[in-house]
Amino acid sequence: MVTSPEISTESGFSLSGNYYLSIVVKENKTKVCFPLRSQNSLFCFELDGLIDQHRIGHHPWFGYDDGSNVIVPPDRPGFIIRKSSPAYTGQPTAFSKIFWKLQQTVKSVKTHWSEIPVLYSEFGSASPAIAFLEASGDLFVSVGDTPDRSILSAIHISRAGRETIRKESAEFAKRFSFLPNEWLKQNAFLSLFYSNSRCVDHENSCIMASKSPEYYVSSGFWSRDFVLWSLPLIELLDPPRSRELIHVLLTEYWKNRGTHALYLDGRILYEGFELDELAAYLIALSKGVRLGIVGTENAEKRVAEILADLESKRSSSAVLYRTDLNSSDDPVVYPYVTYDNVLLWHSLRMMADSIPGTRSGVDLSKLAEGLRSDIMSKLVSPEKRLFCYSSDLNGNFEYYDDPTGSLLLLPSLGFISANDGRMIATARWIKSSSNRYLKNGRFGGVSNRHVAHPWVHHSANLLLAGDRDGLRIAEAPLDNRFACETIDELTGSCLTGIHFPGSAGFLVSSFLSFANAGGASRNPIRKKRERRS
Repeated sequence: MVTSPEISTESGFSLSGNYYLSIVVKENKTKVCFPLRSQNSLFCFELDGLIDQHRIGHHPWFGYDDGSNVIVPPDRPGFIIRKSSPAYTGQPTAFSKIFWKLQQTVKSVKTHWSEIPVLYSEFGSASPAIAFLEASGDLFVSVGDTPDRSILSAIHISRAGRETIRKESAEFAKRFSFLPNEWLKQNAFLSLFYSNSRCVDHENSCIMASKSPEYYVSSGFWSRDFVLWSLPLIELLDPPRSRELIHVLLTEYWKNRGTHALYLDGRILYEGFELDELAAYLIALSKGVRLGIVGTENAEKRVAEILADLESKRSSSAVLYRTDLNSSDDPVVYPYVTYDNVLLWHSLRMMADSIPGTRSGVDLSKLAEGLRSDIMSKLVSPEKRLFCYSSDLNGNFEYYDDPTGSLLLLPSLGFISANDGRMIATARWIKSSSNRYLKNGRFGGVSNRHVAHPWVHHSANLLLAGDRDGLRIAEAPLDNRFACETIDELTGSCLTGIHFPGSAGFLVSSFLSFANAGGASRNPIRKKRERRS
């Protein structure tokens, strides 16, 4: 059974947020959301009239030096709204969310510090709250895991004052100035702030699929999504934060490594072994060693643990490793998936460059060499002379590609030259009519078994392969220009997985990589086509 997402029924949102919270605005409704690690859920208050989409100029991403009436500091549990009208109108509502929105009762408590009552809910062991404080024509809004924490945070932000908060916001926005347009900037903000969060009810941060309640699964952890798609951009935009999050991943989420999906606290949410997600831990570990987060002895111990995990997945006839689920979390046709094994090869190479050896005595470089040799000998179809997507190693090959773990990425992972005949044949097959998951249209691209429409990831894969066809995504409306999982091949509008920070981060990184590589100059497929025309 493939657990596909539902089509998104709403669009046109304006977004903002920071390392603590998300702000999702549609017309006159505002959702202020923040994760509660103790409850493994995203928690949202929904209020009419708090922020009006018209008053912020329908900015896709607002609150950061954009002249709107909202100021959002990057690292405080609140924000400021310039307004003289009531804080909100009507009856506030609240809900928690992992996969589904579960309505919660909203209560209020009056304090002598503000004329506006604090709103809160009783949710498990927490009392998530949102507080409002009026001062000097500004409304200071803050969240917390108790009513006390929320109002005290609002007071603290008000003491800092509008000008200090504005400077914090404007200074942080300068980090995005190297990005050539607003579209890339808003998606960079989305990836940076919605893929992780400081948790108001816990000392540590958490990593999550999305801090937007409009994404179909908000409060789960996927190592692949974070390490491969969001982390590279966070390393570029906020190195200290990336180091903190690598530490969190290697501690809070280490125990159940390689498992399909985890709760915010690291317990298992959704069973199933995924080889690419285990490889993502090796990549994060190698980064941790390089940055001094993990010492050599500790790293050697952890590598030994991963090698033990791998041993039970190894083929009896080859240096290849099987997986239960692929990069879209779908059951595989054949257990030996080419992309997953290449990613593992890549992670072993990274790890071999990071530590001198392993406790088990395994030579990581030699293991990687053996893995590469068997990928080339057993996962390349002798008949078609191209890479298969998966195989049972008994002569059966699956010809398929999944944009979330595409064969197009093999050259960018350093595994094979883009000019190699087998790679050229693979890329041509993926973009040909032989691929029944290829969708035609102005914004056509590769779909998969998970969703029968083009993935935004496919555009990123093309750009990483040096193919200018990937640039078409820049013309797509998406959802107010925010990246999502899949789009309509004719209109370019988002269909599933809106407000997905993994997609946003991967897309921004691919555009930067394409620009730095000189565009299509290195793409042999494109050059041969141009010579024909």
